[in-house]
Amino acid sequence: MHFNDHIIQVALLGTDKQQLNIAEADEVLQPSLRQIADNTALDKEESLLQSLALNFNYRRAGAFAPVKMEATIEPAPAEEKQYAPIAALRDLKDILDLEADALLRFWLQSCIQAGLLVTPEFIKILFDEAARLKNLWPLVSQCCGKRGEWLAGFNPDWKFTVSENIDEIWETGTLERRKQALLQIRKTDAAKAIQLLQSTWATEDAHAKTILLGVLENDIGEPDRAFLEQLAQQEKSKKVKDIAVHLLKLVPSSTIVQQYINALRQSVSVRKEKALLGLILKKVVNIDITTVDASVFAIGIEKLSNIKGLDDATYIACQLIQSVPPPASKALFELEYEELAQLFSQQNAFLLAALIGAAIKFKDPECLQLMLPKDQTNFYKRAITLLPSAAANNYMQRYFEQQQGHQASAVKADIIETCCKAEISISSSFGAVMCEQLALDMYRFNRKFYNNYIHLFPPDFPELADKYTPQQSYVQSQWGNMVAYIRKLMQLKTATIHHFNTKNN
Repeated sequence: MHFNDHIIQVALLGTDKQQLNIAEADEVLQPSLRQIADNTALDKEESLLQSLALNFNYRRAGAFAPVKMEATIEPAPAEEKQYAPIAALRDLKDILDLEADALLRFWLQSCIQAGLLVTPEFIKILFDEAARLKNLWPLVSQCCGKRGEWLAGFNPDWKFTVSENIDEIWETGTLERRKQALLQIRKTDAAKAIQLLQSTWATEDAHAKTILLGVLENDIGEPDRAFLEQLAQQEKSKKVKDIAVHLLKLVPSSTIVQQYINALRQSVSVRKEKALLGLILKKVVNIDITTVDASVFAIGIEKLSNIKGLDDATYIACQLIQSVPPPASKALFELEYEELAQLFSQQNAFLLAALIGAAIKFKDPECLQLMLPKDQTNFYKRAITLLPSAAANNYMQRYFEQQQGHQASAVKADIIETCCKAEISISSSFGAVMCEQLALDMYRFNRKFYNNYIHLFPPDFPELADKYTPQQSYVQSQWGNMVAYIRKLMQLKTATIHHFNTKNN
């Protein structure tokens, strides 16, 4: 038995049951161990501890760490791209110091567009930022080049920078990584995404199915229909089945939407009636729900109105209009969008709201741009994410300027947050109108807010903000400090554009 193991055995059994056998030790140690054992001033426990200390220090004295000659590290491969200009890298350092996440993303995107890389000292810093902000992973990976990919191999936390096979992630990755992989593949190949889902569907639990199915909603379309209709009929989990039905209601060619179209054809029509003593004919909307196929009431259409001032028949008609793609409604009523909007707004505002709801549901920006100006009462937050930037700014500014009364501030703040979360670039005109609300609520619209969204503000926003002076004196100095900070962020954004454009030229 090795002397180390012998000492452990004695310690475990206790010195009353077993004594240290000095003969087990190396010959060089034995005289010293006997001297300790013969010392009558020591009890058994102390004698054992001194022997252990002697053996420990003997083993450590003059020892060298083992060296494995085969454990060599290949050097990082040479970079094929050039590094970013020194001035641009100084901007990057300032951006990191300010923790301006929006500018960091903007800087990385600009670096990639210029075909450049960060210098090695930034790689670890950016890796740590990407670990904090998962959506930066693809950008950081590209900006760190071959050295970044090489360095990532030494730390599991930086695994995101290494190129991975989608099929491998799908088979072995966590649910979150599989969700991200599915999102990625859907951007380029919707059919491939469905194939991935089908390949492991039978082995997924209900929770995983709901998470993965949710990925389909953003780009839902015809390639998804057959799979979703199969789930709606055969899926055992009610929660999963409900999600499949919800998604099918967004696919114009699905059986459910076709049922809605047929029901709308049966219940709502546009006919001509005489007006002004029979001198002219005007178009009116006729609603008759008596002929509606009862099957639609089993797939989401409610029979009884829960809205004051809206009768049951019109309520059913509104639900059907909102459940049908606008092009189908246009074909059914044989009217163009503008005329259809005019007719609905004149006869019943709820019908117009339903048509706008359909345009939002089926993501029809052409219909929205024609319908929204007809509704002067409601603001549709989801609509601004579908409109072109200029149209979205005009729509938000118009509703923003209409707000009056004690609720106006809360509504305006909500519009600003909705705009920014939707990543809509802000026009100079709308930016100037925003200033009053931004100054009024600096607790909400603080430095962190501008750190996150400065990339959306127009280059002249600091000058626009300078022109606004809050009425309250105690707010004026705070607003001045905030404008100075906004100017600093905007200067970094402008400098980033300049440095990378200069390099390209």
